[in-house]
Amino acid sequence: MAIYIDDSEGKRFVRYTSLDSKESVEEYVADSGLVVDWSKVLLSSTGVINGRPIEMYRLPIIDGSPSGTLSADFPSWSLLVSLARELQGDGFTRALHSYLEVGHKIMRVTIEPATDLQPVQYVFLLYRQETFTFHRVPAGQLPVEKLLSRRGQRLASEGDESLRVEFLLKRSGEPFAVWGSATSQMALRLLAKSIGGPRCQGAEGSPLDEESIIQAPLQAMLAVLQSEVRQILSDLVLGLNYRLEEAGSILDTALAAMIKSG
Repeated sequence: MAIYIDDSEGKRFVRYTSLDSKESVEEYVADSGLVVDWSKVLLSSTGVINGRPIEMYRLPIIDGSPSGTLSADFPSWSLLVSLARELQGDGFTRALHSYLEVGHKIMRVTIEPATDLQPVQYVFLLYRQETFTFHRVPAGQLPVEKLLSRRGQRLASEGDESLRVEFLLKRSGEPFAVWGSATSQMALRLLAKSIGGPRCQGAEGSPLDEESIIQAPLQAMLAVLQSEVRQILSDLVLGLNYRLEEAGSILDTALAAMIKSG
């Protein structure tokens, strides 16, 4: 019998049997993006299959979505209401969780850069019952980023990882765009200089109008980018098990691309 999700009783459970190892159940839970309570697992029934005794269990799902729901007592202008929408993600993210809940496995994740028609997107290659499915989800949403982090999911290649790092650094620097491109580009170049990677050191960007650079936001942006770099390297090395040399190369490639693109 396959492990599956049961919501027929008004509550949601992961159903499995004594033929399923705990490791296989935990893998299913992780692949489905679920949060469960092992302390409340219940023996729901017993039976015999092909002359072999079998026990059937139900494992309570604490929260099958990244966020759950918010009480209607909160007014529409509440900060928690907007945060709840952010935690739930858009329709593409919710569809991904639906795929995982019915048993699709994540085989590979790539990333596509932004175009005039679409934002930066993750492309999930999913597999179930001898069928492959591609599903795109906009990058940067909390539920999908946490799903990838919780699974320790590497992207398909170091090139994909560099594109993700580029996306994360650009997102961190967006609030400083109001101070002009010269200020933002100088912050990137100072960051690259402090890291000292061979690719970003050799990258040549467009000439800067140094008279338009504003020092206070420049220093503030540099501090933000340095903090983001620490988090990125931590995630690559401690979360995704890249060697420090590999993580440095991923970051170096991303910074070089950002400097060249201007």
